[in-house]
Formats: sequence, C-alpha cells, structure tokens
Amino acid sequence: MDDVENLVDGNEWSSESSKKESCHVQSNTNSQSQRSRSRSKSKLRAGYEEGNELFDDCKFAEAFKKFTLVYEGRKSSLGPDNPETLEAKNRMAMALDADGKYSEAFKLYSEVYQGRKRVLGDDHLDTIQTQHDLAALRANQQKYDIAVNLFEEIYEKRRRILGKNHPDTLMTLHELASALDDSGKRKEAYKVYTQVYKSRQKVLGEEAAETLETGHELASNLDELDRQEEALELYRKVWEGRQHVLGKEDPL
Repeated sequence: MDDVENLVDGNEWSSESSKKESCHVQSNTNSQSQRSRSRSKSKLRAGYEEGNELFDDCKFAEAFKKFTLVYEGRKSSLGPDNPETLEAKNRMAMALDADGKYSEAFKLYSEVYQGRKRVLGDDHLDTIQTQHDLAALRANQQKYDIAVNLFEEIYEKRRRILGKNHPDTLMTLHELASALDDSGKRKEAYKVYTQVYKSRQKVLGEEAAETLETGHELASNLDELDRQEEALELYRKVWEGRQHVLGKEDPL
C-alpha cells in the first residue's frame, strides 16, 4: 500500500514539475516574443524619425524609401488599417508630393484618406488633414475647380469642429483663397484673403509669419485687380513686418 501511495505521490510530483517546466518554457517564449516585438517597434520608430529628418532636409526620394520601409514593417506587424500604418503611408505620399510626383502621391493620399475614413471616421482630424493634402495636391496639378470644392468642404468641417478662428481652419481658408486666385477668380479670392488676413491679425498677431504671408498674397491679389495704390501700401506693411521679425538681411 505504501508503495502504491509513494508511486501516486511521485506521479503527482512529476506532473507538477512537468507543468512548472512547461509554464517556464512558455513564459520564456512569451518574453522573447515581447522583446522581439519591442525591438521591431523601436526600429520602426527610429526609421520614421529618420524619414522625417530626411524630409525636413528636402531629401524627398530618400525620405520616401525610409517611410516605405516603416510602412511595410507596420503593415506586417500591425495590419494595413492601423492608424500608425496609415500615418507611415501618408508620409510616403507627402514625400512624393514634395518631390513633384503628383500622380503617385494622389494614389497614396486617396488610399490613406479612404482608410482613415473607414477606421477613424469622416470627421477625425487626421482624416480631414489627408483630405486637405489631397486638395493642395489638386491645386498643384492646376485642377483648381476640384481644389476649390475640396477646400470649401474642409473649411466647413474645420469651422464646425475646431472653430472659425482656429489656425488650421484659417490655413484651409487661405488655401481656398489661393486656389480661387490661381483659377482667375480674383474678386472672390480678394474677399476670402481679406477675411483670412483680418482673422490672422486678430488671432495670431500683426507680425506672425502666417499673417504676413496672407498679407503678401492679398497685396498681390490687389495688384492683379489694378488696385496698385492699395497693393503698394500693403506690400510696404508686409515688408516692414518681415524686416522687424526676420531682420533686414533675410531674403523674404
């Protein structure tokens, strides 16, 4: 009887020991997997930052390659519709756009826009930003009617979500004025430029870079409308503002 009990106890001990060893092996495997994922994520994050640095240095082709590697890595580990994957793809589009490869950039922007609409929603700020990038690209392609329609839609969204005087809302309104101006609709552009200029003066200040930029574009618009005296006065005001902010030696 004792022998049987000892045998049973021994089997139980052996079973417990086996379970512990199995759990230990499983724990080690999980830890190794977590460390591997952590290293991969860190590598992708570093690649993303390198891509941003290359982009800021105007090395757009190199930035595109770096962002592509990040995108492929994130797509593999996180899935194609993960927000971080879509962000990397958006950066790829931006690099192509900045490099003047508008058709390729349009394709990627469109895919990101549809992905963000599906995952984040139509009114998410990231979705709206990609739509804004698409509108700006259309303007660069001289497809001004499409650009104007898009900018008007984006402006309404940003005005509703962020408020009419939010810097992003005013940026969209400025781009709308620019698209109208470039399409030859000078009087319509004048009204929008004037609205943006006054709002930026109020929100950002007289000598903010964005305010001076809109002032310069408004002066150019006035010149095109044969209102030279007003244009000259505004050009002088912008020039003096830039001198004060940037210094007399700055080329702007």
